[in-house]
Amino acid sequence: MSCEKLMLSLLQNDTVVRLLLRRLDHEGSVEIASHGYSMYPFIRPGDVCKFNACKVSDLSSGDVVLYISQNGKLVGHRLLRTVGKPPSLHIVVKGDTNANPDPLIQSDAVLGRLTEIRRGHRVIAPNHGTARIWTWLLVNASVMHKFARKWLHMKFIWQHRLKRLRFSAKEHF
Repeated sequence: MSCEKLMLSLLQNDTVVRLLLRRLDHEGSVEIASHGYSMYPFIRPGDVCKFNACKVSDLSSGDVVLYISQNGKLVGHRLLRTVGKPPSLHIVVKGDTNANPDPLIQSDAVLGRLTEIRRGHRVIAPNHGTARIWTWLLVNASVMHKFARKWLHMKFIWQHRLKRLRFSAKEHF
């Protein structure tokens, strides 16, 4: 199914997604600013993620894929495995900090694979260095999502404490 047909069947009135799909068809890639914490710390809010168009057969376990969810939202989550065979091929994906996988995704809802993350002036390649180790741990160690959630929780606690300290210091000076 072409991107245009998928777009028409799932998101008839969503102009943003229509433009994104058109760009993927013509340019082969798209850059999207991240929001949310489901992929933290690998992908952080505000990171610019570049996704290249690809076929599901080109994906490997651990790849971060961009897909259209069942409720019509764009989501970038990590591929755990594929289920079934064409034409009823589905993928199992999960956010790094999520406890459970997302509902099964039809293979024709997959738009692309993450190839680059821009964080400020840094460019991070998802398949090199520490990113590769992090991916392996998340896919092969079932408790890693708990570590990622704990890390995120501690980040919010410390941010809250720092805000209170700054507010308290302003009152005293």
